[in-house]
Amino acid sequence: MEESKVPQLKLERIISDCSCHSPEHILHFVYDPNFGDLYTEIHLTPTTFFKRIKIAIKYLFGYADCGCFDCWMINNEDAEKIIELLERKQYFDIEEKKEWKERVNNATI
Repeated sequence: MEESKVPQLKLERIISDCSCHSPEHILHFVYDPNFGDLYTEIHLTPTTFFKRIKIAIKYLFGYADCGCFDCWMINNEDAEKIIELLERKQYFDIEEKKEWKERVNNATI
């Protein structure tokens, strides 16, 4: 008997860099269209060399919560709030750019 193969859709990824351009300030979004899940991954706050050694040793012994990165799934209620915040941010940026252009155009040299 032949099994029917369900095509698996590829994960969609967005990597967002901080406006300060620090390589430690990266937010990674992963959308799984097969299940409708949205994951986020973030680099955690850097620490001292000795604390990193301690984290590495814990990791070797199976402690999953001791890494330098973490991820979580965004639930539907939070997704709606995030969309609203991003729309407000986009609106602010558009208005701020308009005001900046007006100030430049109105400036006297």
